[in-house]
Amino acid sequence: MITAQPPNKRIKNFSEVSLGLSKKQAIDEAMRCPQPANLAGPQGCPLGIDVFGFVRRIREGDVNGACQKIREHNSFPSICGRICSAPCESAGILSKENISIDIRALERYAVDHGPKRSFKKDSAQAAAKKVAIIGCGLTGLTAAAELAKLGYGVTIFESLHFTGGFLRYGAPEFRLPQNILNQEIDAVRAMGVDIKTDCFIGQTYSIKEIFDFGFAAIYLAAGQVPESLEIPGENLKRVYTAHEFLMRLNLLQGAKNPRQASLLDLGNKIAVSGCSDTAVDCARILIRLGKQAAVVYEGTEDTMTAQKREVQLAKEEGVKFELFSRPVEIIAGTGNSVKGLKCIRMDFAESYVPGQWALIPVDGSEFLTDADTVIVAGNLKPNSFIAKMTPELKTHETGAILSDRHTFMTSIPGVFAGRVIEGPHALVENMAQAKKIAGQIDQHLKGKV
Repeated sequence: MITAQPPNKRIKNFSEVSLGLSKKQAIDEAMRCPQPANLAGPQGCPLGIDVFGFVRRIREGDVNGACQKIREHNSFPSICGRICSAPCESAGILSKENISIDIRALERYAVDHGPKRSFKKDSAQAAAKKVAIIGCGLTGLTAAAELAKLGYGVTIFESLHFTGGFLRYGAPEFRLPQNILNQEIDAVRAMGVDIKTDCFIGQTYSIKEIFDFGFAAIYLAAGQVPESLEIPGENLKRVYTAHEFLMRLNLLQGAKNPRQASLLDLGNKIAVSGCSDTAVDCARILIRLGKQAAVVYEGTEDTMTAQKREVQLAKEEGVKFELFSRPVEIIAGTGNSVKGLKCIRMDFAESYVPGQWALIPVDGSEFLTDADTVIVAGNLKPNSFIAKMTPELKTHETGAILSDRHTFMTSIPGVFAGRVIEGPHALVENMAQAKKIAGQIDQHLKGKV
């Protein structure tokens, strides 16, 4: 298993990264994985990776074979091997001790030590139909890789200056190093995919203009934007959404130079409201900046959507977790800045709801958490900007673009969009959906839909 990072007092730099598994650790971990006689059927990976197959190859010392087996279904294993929530680990692949196998760490080991990719674009496919993808996040990149494999000319239009979407602007360096992300995106470019940045679709170009450029289909992969807590005080100074905080920090290049991060007005005590990996990432970054960080969440640790291993590492690094605490108000201090976060205690209701115990506020249990800054890592909502600039696109009342549940076609023929996926496995499930959409675009352009 991957060893935990050291406690906070021994964290030496902002971007400290786990080294992953050694050869002995990888083989020992792979040996814990059972190898049933019948390997057919789903193994818990939304992307369809043959988990038993690649783990067996690691057991046998065939790292190259393990890497190739993973890449049969996953175009970005270096990313997934570091930040995937690994639903396969909770899908019944257990050791004799009834403890989950560290599949994510084994995937990272296989890709880090396996052969490097080398893509060559077939010049004979240069005249294939063209597909435009709006958004250069992981879903857009996944669809681009799949369509490039099928021989289509693919162009990604990205609104921001750099590629990678939230992986670039939001993923901490200690979880996903920028050089790893660059390598994966370079591999996509090597497949013949063209990436154009600073293109805000709906403003720089319209959907109609994209079609006029000669594209036969468009996939809208513009991602999501954060929602507020809808509590008093969210407009105070030193209140950030998690996405805003992470993006500002990355734009300041705080991962390379922690002193640059001091340009952010944070104070010393920071409360992070939320239960996701993003919330925990924010807290762990703050610890590396020498701040006091507390994650405030109204539920239990078991109901947090953040990965258990990330929560454990956060605890060891010095992050505090204030559970059973629902934020109700951000309190103002001098200069209209944050003074604290007012919360109310939660407790289990007397009545049992099938599948879980309901949590309810405890009367008279309000308390104040000292905080100089509050970071809101709440729910996400669909990015509806393209829809607002394109009246022909039908949307749900939430702002999500409506598309057929099977073909993913929107109200505009040739324009595709996925459904909004949230939850602990959103990253890998969104990748799986992007692969399906690429397949539907292929069927559409072949006239089979």
